Amino acid sequence: MPEPTTAKEIVRSWYQHPDEFIRKVLGGDPWELQVAISESVRDNLRTAVASCNSTGKDWLAARLAIWWLMCFERATVVTTAPSWHQVRDIIWGELRDAYMHSKIPLGPEPNKTDWQLGPKREALAVSTKEKERVMGIHNDNVLVLITEASGMPEDIMDGIDTLMAGGNCRLLLISQPSRREGTFYKAFTTERSLYHTIRIPYDITPNFKHGRTVRPYLITEEWVNAKRVKWGENSPLWDVHVMAKFPDDEETRLIPIDIIEAAVDRELMQEEPGVSLGSDIARFGRHLTVHTLCRGGTIEGQYAFRGESTMESAGRIKSFFELHAGIRVAVDATGVGGGVVDKLEEDGFDIVPVTFGSRANDSSRYADRLSEIYWHLRTDFMSGLLSLPRSLPYVDELMSQLSMMEYKYTSKGIIKVYKPDSYEHSSPDFSDSLALAREAQHELVGAEAFMV
Repeated sequence: MPEPTTAKEIVRSWYQHPDEFIRKVLGGDPWELQVAISESVRDNLRTAVASCNSTGKDWLAARLAIWWLMCFERATVVTTAPSWHQVRDIIWGELRDAYMHSKIPLGPEPNKTDWQLGPKREALAVSTKEKERVMGIHNDNVLVLITEASGMPEDIMDGIDTLMAGGNCRLLLISQPSRREGTFYKAFTTERSLYHTIRIPYDITPNFKHGRTVRPYLITEEWVNAKRVKWGENSPLWDVHVMAKFPDDEETRLIPIDIIEAAVDRELMQEEPGVSLGSDIARFGRHLTVHTLCRGGTIEGQYAFRGESTMESAGRIKSFFELHAGIRVAVDATGVGGGVVDKLEEDGFDIVPVTFGSRANDSSRYADRLSEIYWHLRTDFMSGLLSLPRSLPYVDELMSQLSMMEYKYTSKGIIKVYKPDSYEHSSPDFSDSLALAREAQHELVGAEAFMV
């Protein structure tokens, strides 16, 4: 095919071959499914992509934004995501990087969250709180790019649907499939006829298709193997982040995956007072003794030990009393934990002993104490009261264990929390420890706030 020569021919060629635009103009090297996504955006009104981790989602979205603006004189690109950090720092960081490495001039330099190339030629970032702003956007050619789309609130999606009503419009939803509800989930189920859908599990990405690391910035065998050990292949986190599958049994999931992930590095609006500790006690074997320290709603640390004697565990808990004045401590009193409780009480320490299988404090609502404590923990997550720092050394294990817990209503209409039979690990040590720490915190601030 002859090379285009006139400006109009060049632009037409760019539109017809978005992957060539990314290569020849922006100096990028899209891989096979990035090319397929680009072509789907060109050809289809709506495209939805369910992807595993690290497939170049934001990289591609940013370059498609530039491609669209370069193909039309009257064009608008709208970028959004559930968090402002995702929009401003990640998508727009990628966009500015692509601009800086372009092989041809692309006009004025982009700002942090908008790019004006003319009176009707712009790219802009919008937050999930700006439904009215979205609904007010009108242009001949509109491209809407939504990353982490599984977590998008439905009201902003309603606004985007209105924006798509007229003109030459395209919508790209791209995300890990973390939630079995909302627009992104519907794109793969009840509204699939409206979308061209693409799924990207780990094993069709370049480093796995070639059997070696050819693109180190994409998902790697080392990362997948680590998650296989930390999560297990029966974990919902494995389904979402590795297999690009929507999690099963979401209706019985105690804490939905998207709610857990929203708590990672959360900036709490109002910090609770006090310091609390939850100690889940084990003695020998592969079980771990885990101590979770919380300052208000922020997990400051999780400390895991294998093969400790009851006296060693008691001594370690005493050290937390010495380091943190006014700390409130809840200790697993089940089995060998009873000896730790006895020692601490004998030495005059004020603790909250918890026997998971015992009668709930509110037996009219909960089947046992474990159900009661975990339901309080669920409420904390659903209310946005917890922050899980990504730097925690056992954050993967904690998130996996939390995501595995399920619940049901018994024939008497009370709540029963349990771990499913498919649970690969012998005990949810990290999640039990966190639940205990939060129960200690409830003792500090009053449990009635957590009973919804």
